[in-house]
Amino acid sequence: MKHALAERDGARALQICLSEVPFISSIIIEPESNPVGHYDLIATFKVRGEPTTIVAEVKANGQPRLARDAVNQLLRIKTNQPNWYPVLIAPYISPESAGICRDAGIGYLDLAGNAYLAFDRLFIKREGRKNPFVSTRALKSLYHIKSSRVIRVMLCNPGRTWRINDLRREANVSIGLTSNVKRMLMDREWVDENRNGITLTRPEALIDGWSKQYSFNRNQITSFYSLDDPVAIEEKLVNECRRNDVRYAFTSFSAAARYAPAVRYRKVTVYIDSLLSRIAEESGLKPVISGANVLLAEPYDEGVFYGCRDVDGTVIANPVQVYLDLIHRKDRGREAAEMLRKQVLEMHW
Repeated sequence: MKHALAERDGARALQICLSEVPFISSIIIEPESNPVGHYDLIATFKVRGEPTTIVAEVKANGQPRLARDAVNQLLRIKTNQPNWYPVLIAPYISPESAGICRDAGIGYLDLAGNAYLAFDRLFIKREGRKNPFVSTRALKSLYHIKSSRVIRVMLCNPGRTWRINDLRREANVSIGLTSNVKRMLMDREWVDENRNGITLTRPEALIDGWSKQYSFNRNQITSFYSLDDPVAIEEKLVNECRRNDVRYAFTSFSAAARYAPAVRYRKVTVYIDSLLSRIAEESGLKPVISGANVLLAEPYDEGVFYGCRDVDGTVIANPVQVYLDLIHRKDRGREAAEMLRKQVLEMHW
């Protein structure tokens, strides 16, 4: 038995869509009667008195991989029934999936009523209807703390092909979680898979999606002030972290200036794994509520330390992490992030 609830919702959405057109009449929408049939719904109706047929595939997920599967299935149906117009129906259809459908000459409809139907006697295009079915759960799951370890590893090693077991060891997460991340990336067609493993193919889409979900404030941040200049502050922090055997990594402007020397800054930002108060006190930093020029961050997850680099004796976060920490910063943070992206990240994509 196919997904009856999804089919019922899809049939209702198609009924409403067609009913809103005044010259469409005699609408009948039925599920495929054969339980092993090749489509989910068939709609017969009249357009200005002329009989018309729509055949639809209903998917619970409108991401590109599933959309492409549905399109291929619908094209096979159209080969046998050239007068039928094929349509993909899903709760939400991503822009990439919409493009896949249009390129194949197939219509689409989401459960909010956004639609694109274009064939002989009919053209319906509706955009901009707010879609309550857009679920951020999948995106939040993809960029969740532990999941983000996996995508950070992939973004920091662009072009590498990963076997799942190797990837989960590198990210220090379970094989089940790694497999779930793989599935979500494949649904979006952001990775390719072959017998050797998976390879990230859309790093720009992955990091753009992450940056929309990411917040530096997820870390526990304490603000301080120092009369010293940034170079002197950083030198003291490095010395104290070494002396206390504390893991650290500079990020934000402090790291971006080392990746892209054109970046100028006056505020120091550093991840410190432990003993934050002691490191601050021994570095001569004074806690403040406003006017801070030093931010010490206890990381939300140890993944922020993945791929750290040593630049002239100073440890800085990997460029992916630095980009994320900068992109939403005020005081020219986005500008610095875009410079880092062009001069460092995109050079390896």
